[in-house]
Amino acid sequence: MCSCLIPEAWAPRWAQRGLRIDLEDILTGSTSRGLEQARHRALAEGPTPLPELPPEVLAEVERRQQAHWDAWIDEPVPTLKGETPREAATSPAGRERLEALLADFDLRGGAPVAQLRKALGP
Repeated sequence: MCSCLIPEAWAPRWAQRGLRIDLEDILTGSTSRGLEQARHRALAEGPTPLPELPPEVLAEVERRQQAHWDAWIDEPVPTLKGETPREAATSPAGRERLEALLADFDLRGGAPVAQLRKALGP
């Protein structure tokens, strides 16, 4: 019998907690109940909390994120037909594409959409 860890790239998030399974069990289908129980247990426990980062690390992450978005405004974006966001903001068609992109960013989270809109003007 081969006992192995599920590779992270192949495993769903709930299985990435070091769940050990036997290859023979997979082939015979006898792990489905155990996997289902493990999945329910992992979902009930919720995500593993991230360790607290030192303030200087958080400040550096914030600085780099800000630098990224400051530069992004002047970089060509394929979704904007190769225009930079600043260029796209100057035409009605470009502005429409830009607003759609910003709305997508807003839905996904992580981008400072209000700040970008302010920088790109009305």
